[in-house]
Amino acid sequence: MALGAIDVGVVDLYATTAHALSPHDVEEAWAMADVAAVRVVDQVLSELTSPAAEASPRRFLHQATGMVMAQLGVPSDDAMVVIRAHAFAAGMSVPDVAQAIIRRDIDFSA
Repeated sequence: MALGAIDVGVVDLYATTAHALSPHDVEEAWAMADVAAVRVVDQVLSELTSPAAEASPRRFLHQATGMVMAQLGVPSDDAMVVIRAHAFAAGMSVPDVAQAIIRRDIDFSA
C-alpha cells in the first residue's frame, strides 16, 4: 500500500482455492488497498494532532478542506489527510496550514 511516495504497508490476498485473479479482481484489490492506505495515514496523523489544534476554530479547517478538495479533485477525507500530512511534513500546526491555504500561501493545485 502506498500514498503518493509513502509506503504505508503490504496487502496479502488469500483464497480458499487456487486460481488466477481476473483483471477486475486486481483492480478492486488495488482500489481497496488505496482506500486502506489513506485511512492508515489519516489515523496516524490524527493521533499526532496537538490538543491546541483541536481547540482552534473549525471554520478555517472546513474552508481549507473545501479549497483542497477543489484544488485536487478529492473527497473531504482525502483533503484532510493532505492538510494533516502537509502540517506534519512542514512542522506546522493544522490550523496554521489551514489559514495558509485560505490566504493562498499554500496551493496544492500548482
